[in-house]
Parts: sequence; structure tokens; C-alpha cells
Amino acid sequence: MNTILGTYRNGQVILDAPTDWPDGARVVIRQSADDDSLGIREEDWPDTPEAIAEHLALMDKMEPLEMTPEEWAAWEAARKAQKEFEIANWDKWSREIGDLFR
Repeated sequence: MNTILGTYRNGQVILDAPTDWPDGARVVIRQSADDDSLGIREEDWPDTPEAIAEHLALMDKMEPLEMTPEEWAAWEAARKAQKEFEIANWDKWSREIGDLFR
């Protein structure tokens, strides 16, 4: 199933991008929240001196990330594999993105 955003105006949904859906395709419309951000909004962060001190105290309790040599090697191998995958697919992805603007 493909997801695409749109805007409701004058009784119609105007899609943000063209689709290749067949004529007559059934769709589901759901109103999204005005703010689709994740987590707490900037204006909702507690900014009293006490709240800031509590937040800093929680951060100070966090232990540093320490990995064994084996974990470092596995992480580096995963990074290398991801980079090779992205390089191998770069041309294809670039064409697909370019096709969206034609």
C-alpha cells in the first residue's frame, strides 16, 4: 500500500504528488494532526530552573557507550555494508527521484 499526503480544500483532497494508482482505486482518508512531529513540542519543554536541573541530573546518570572490540568490528562491518549498498543503488534511486519531477 502506498501512502501520499494531501490537503482537503473545497470538498476535495488535493494530493501533494501524482500517483500511478488505477482509476477507481479505493483510498482511505485520515485527518492528520496539525503537528506531525515526534516527541515533545519545543514550547512544552519545562523551562523552570528545577525542571532543567532535573533534566540535567537524568542526563548525568547516563553511562557512556562502551563497546568490545568485537562489537566495534561488527559495527564497522555493518557501516561498510550499508555504504556499499547505498553506492550500488545510488543511480537507481536518483533516476526514481528525478522521475517524480517529470
